[in-house]
Amino acid sequence: MKYSPALYAQALSETLDASDKNKHAAILGRFAAIIHKHGDMAHAENILNALCANLIKKAGGRMVQIEFARPQSSETAKNLKKYFLPTDVISTHINPELVAGIRVTIDNEMQYDGSLIRKLNKLFA
Repeated sequence: MKYSPALYAQALSETLDASDKNKHAAILGRFAAIIHKHGDMAHAENILNALCANLIKKAGGRMVQIEFARPQSSETAKNLKKYFLPTDVISTHINPELVAGIRVTIDNEMQYDGSLIRKLNKLFA
């Protein structure tokens, strides 16, 4: 990979911010051609994720990932969402490897791991 996904995302975000909205479609087309030219199409998903993270940060939000060991009721998810800002983008996933409990990751930087597997690993490490 010639450039990192974060660098691609930053370049596209700055270009879109500095341009007229009528030109955005053309800019996106050229951006896709550049990614293809550099042989980085296999990393397009990572680039899009970095772009989303960049746009969410600009809007004052955070990317929040919540992992549960088992499916939860919609009421539980609603109760958890009240602990975050309205500008936060929250995604929930089921991860059976947790055995029990919850893992919350914010901006891929901070993590609260209240899972049973973490506690067991810590106990036997």
